[in-house]
Amino acid sequence: MNSYITRMQRKRKQSAKRKQKRSCKKRKELKGKRKKQAKKQQKKRRDNIQDSKAVEAADRETGFKGLSEFLKNQSSNKPTLLVANNAANNAASGS
Repeated sequence: MNSYITRMQRKRKQSAKRKQKRSCKKRKELKGKRKKQAKKQQKKRRDNIQDSKAVEAADRETGFKGLSEFLKNQSSNKPTLLVANNAANNAASGS
């Protein structure tokens, strides 16, 4: 009878160890997946920031082109700074 009890106890311990190993593996897998997802999200954020910077640069460039065209069309008797200031105010107001 004692040998049966000790055998059962041993089996219980072994199965508990197996369960613990399985859960530990699952935790590690989840941790790895979480890291991968976090890296992907960081990469997306970086790409979005780079895209927005490129758009801002393009907007600035077109703004400068528009300003230079505006300055070309203005009469030459006005001071350049005043013309530039007016152009900036017009661009800011949206007209």
